[in-house]
Amino acid sequence: SNAISPYMFAGCTNLEELVLPNSALTAEEGAFVDCPKLKKVVFGTGITHFYSGFLFYMCPALSSVSFTQTTTASRYVVSDGVIYNRAKTIIASSIPKNVRSMNIPSSVDSITQFAFAGCTSLNYIQIPYGMSRISSHAFAMSGLRSIDIPSYVTEIGVGSFNYCQNLSEATFTESLEVMGGGAFANCNLRTIDLSMTKLKTFVGDYHTIPD
Repeated sequence: SNAISPYMFAGCTNLEELVLPNSALTAEEGAFVDCPKLKKVVFGTGITHFYSGFLFYMCPALSSVSFTQTTTASRYVVSDGVIYNRAKTIIASSIPKNVRSMNIPSSVDSITQFAFAGCTSLNYIQIPYGMSRISSHAFAMSGLRSIDIPSYVTEIGVGSFNYCQNLSEATFTESLEVMGGGAFANCNLRTIDLSMTKLKTFVGDYHTIPD
């Protein structure tokens, strides 16, 4: 297989730097979680897809993720701690300690599941126009304090804000139709008013981290 398989390097407590081969084409969930000393990850030229954003959870020392350049541009770029595809239409993952607050670029129309999971320094996010769905577990275990769900969002995925323990306020609009199971589980929300939404479906089970 040419994949960086699930949890391949998870729990490598002394790992500080990782340079991956050009033959690695994909990265799967949990590949690098719980590597407390990991500071730097370099992906090879072959990387084409991230199956999950759940890559660097519990990597408190990580400060650098980069992609080896060739004669053609890399498929991914890193900006302010966020990993995007080259066109910046997809957020693939993030470096948890480097993300504090952000306005997601207007070009982004999709966030990979778990992309901001464990970003405990993230306290503010603005969702761009045109993004109709918040992916499952996209902001789970992050440091968000409030969230304003804009009028163009119709679906909140399973566990999207699960374990956001600083989250005390969430605002919804009439466009919301679907809310996944555990979307706001284990938060400290004080008031939730869904009366103005078109909410008609609660779907799916949830868990805090992937099995």
